[in-house]
Amino acid sequence: MGRNDTPDGDDKLTPRQQRAVVLLLRGLPTADVCRQLGVGRSTVFRWRRCAPFRAALARGQKGTYAVAVARLSALTEDAVDRLGELLRSPDERVALAACAAVLKVQHGQELLEVEAGLDDIQRRLDALDHKNPH
Repeated sequence: MGRNDTPDGDDKLTPRQQRAVVLLLRGLPTADVCRQLGVGRSTVFRWRRCAPFRAALARGQKGTYAVAVARLSALTEDAVDRLGELLRSPDERVALAACAAVLKVQHGQELLEVEAGLDDIQRRLDALDHKNPH
């Protein structure tokens, strides 16, 4: 084994590194990961600089994000249905709160679109400034 605790000449992670990836993906601080694995902080920081370790961590983060997005997507239909029920509530306060929620979401989406447009304009202005320095 080399200094990075990986099989020499191999892109695979050691079992200890694989466990570190799992613990980091669970959100444990580096100090806790080190304690559980019985390694020093410098070891985990060294692993984080190794391409195979970074790749495994990135794959795990991407997978975790994809699962979260899928779960949210599945819940969205239920949330919209429930909001529709609340909009038709005989209790005026409940119906008004549901209306406010719908308007807030719609307004928020419009703001995001405006911000994206402003960012694009700023990028174009920056590019023009670089082409034509004053």
